[in-house]
Amino acid sequence: MLKAQGADDSDNTAEFNVLCRIVRQCQSGFAEPEPTPPAEVSTLLTSIEKAFFLATATQAEFESNLTSNRLGLTKTDRMLPRSSGYKTLIEQMNNTLFYAKSFAEDATSAAKTASEEAKEANKKLNKALAGTEKKLSTDDDSPVYFEDTNLKDTYGDSASNTKNCRGAGTATYSTATNTGTTLISDIMCLCIAGPDDGKKPCAGGVTTQAEGATIATASASTAKASWTALMKICPKDTGHATTTKLTADLATFRHSIGRQARRATSNQEHARYFLGYAANGNSGCTAANSQICVNYKPLLTGDSPNKIPWLSEIESAIKKWRWHQARKLRSQLSKG
Repeated sequence: MLKAQGADDSDNTAEFNVLCRIVRQCQSGFAEPEPTPPAEVSTLLTSIEKAFFLATATQAEFESNLTSNRLGLTKTDRMLPRSSGYKTLIEQMNNTLFYAKSFAEDATSAAKTASEEAKEANKKLNKALAGTEKKLSTDDDSPVYFEDTNLKDTYGDSASNTKNCRGAGTATYSTATNTGTTLISDIMCLCIAGPDDGKKPCAGGVTTQAEGATIATASASTAKASWTALMKICPKDTGHATTTKLTADLATFRHSIGRQARRATSNQEHARYFLGYAANGNSGCTAANSQICVNYKPLLTGDSPNKIPWLSEIESAIKKWRWHQARKLRSQLSKG
């Protein structure tokens, strides 16, 4: 049987690393397109309107619009001569103008919809990260997640180690309803909320603090300092979030749950639902030495299993973004 170790040897580093990557993508968000169509659409429509005007305007209308500079008319522009095929040509040009206007309207609507869809997807990433759809400051040195106005969003109602990290291996959902409420909450359970004697479950010299000072509301300054220290060992994402990267990281996260169950010296059947290391599966994620982890068992088992809230938000964001990308591709193919 494996011997329990002291939770001071980077036991939870691998789990933290994957959550770190997900955090950075949530902070970066998907690239939001402009709510207006490309300038080429307006340029195309204006050129067609100009051609139609030159073909149908009277001399007085031409001179009036030349003065007002409507449609970009210049003195070098000339009105279309009325030839024998003039009527047929005007009908064709009128049809072209009709379709051009319809295309411009569709492009404008599509751009607005795409922008709104991207914003909605990013709201879900924001909520997964910190429990609110609002985009909060991502300054690692001055984290706002632990301010009084944001604590409930970050940790849920009546936050505690039991409710957020899920305590004993036999805990039930009714007594521990905040686990998985946000990425931040789970990271604090995984790396910070532990014995106050300086353990380092997530490496980088970042030490644990008493859970009451990090999960509950006792000391925002302690939670802020701990988060800042953690983020110093969490590389920033240089680009926007992508569905490919998020999907890969979520798969790694799922495989990380229970990864260390074999190391538990007892009740491994409980530990298979833990994120991080616990020496005793029955004791669970109590924040005691060698029991610093996140227990998802009450969430994922029972008669009515629940989804991990932050994971569900990101999956929803991915689905919305993929739908947006698919619609964008269909639009491009239809133009071709």
